[in-house]
Amino acid sequence: MNAKTKKGSVFIMNLKSMFKNLVEIENPKFKTEWDDKDFQKVNRALIKLFYLKSLMNHRGNIKKIYELKDIESFFGLPYTSSSSYAMIGNTNTIFSVDNEGLYNIELFAITEDDKIILEVWDNEENEKYFIIG
Repeated sequence: MNAKTKKGSVFIMNLKSMFKNLVEIENPKFKTEWDDKDFQKVNRALIKLFYLKSLMNHRGNIKKIYELKDIESFFGLPYTSSSSYAMIGNTNTIFSVDNEGLYNIELFAITEDDKIILEVWDNEENEKYFIIG
């Protein structure tokens, strides 16, 4: 089965079970700087999404998530800000949100209306955005 299945004129991703309840959004407006409260919100959303999950990266390494430092060690997550948006990025591994392995986690960001966003890219850097908090 392809990573995308056609339903009418819309393509639907087959998400891994841990991502099934995420809501996809289009063209979010991101904050360009984070304050301490923003970091706390993102950290809570990451813990909620990954807590007690066993994550396997593209090298076959498995990491059980118990706390934020486990998430940080798996993904990297350095903070970067620009005129476009601020984010913490996946610098350590390839980890997909879909069962076919096409869309990989690239970064986490916050919208101007305080939604926590997971951004994923395919191999051609086409992005999709999911609300995680």
